[in-house]
Amino acid sequence: MYMAKRLILLTAAIISLLSTHSQAQETSQNPPVSDTSQFKFERKSPTGALFRSMFVPGWGQLYTKKHFKAFVAFFGEITLASLIVYENNQAQDHKGNFQTETDPFLKDLEFRRFQLHEDNRNTYIWFLAGTVFISMWDAYVDAHLYNFKEREKHLDLMGGVDKDGVMRVGVGWRF
Repeated sequence: MYMAKRLILLTAAIISLLSTHSQAQETSQNPPVSDTSQFKFERKSPTGALFRSMFVPGWGQLYTKKHFKAFVAFFGEITLASLIVYENNQAQDHKGNFQTETDPFLKDLEFRRFQLHEDNRNTYIWFLAGTVFISMWDAYVDAHLYNFKEREKHLDLMGGVDKDGVMRVGVGWRF
């Protein structure tokens, strides 16, 4: 059992050293770039993305080429706006029924329904305002980070012998 553990640790250390060595060779084989004129960075205006997203749902995300976010922002804001219109129409209908009703029980019922739909409408208005605000600032940040290159996510095995002669093995996750 003890030998099996040592063998696993030794194997992990060798794999880690080989992968580290191959990564070092890959980076040393790429010559340094002295002429930066060959790189063209397309810039996106953060303010332009913010205002686009404020006026048309998802336009700021389309501008920064975040298509899935644009889809979510567009349909989220359109859905909330539709719910606001629906609840407002229901509130107006129940308000009219309340004003014309003569029976006290039905009049109270219509008033409660009016209040319910009015409260729902106001809640959806707040949700829409929050959604528009988040969408605007998401587009703003995406425009700032437009040329940012993401590093590849992967798992690293590390290992070796420390100064006391003890074999150490570690795992690193780059995210």
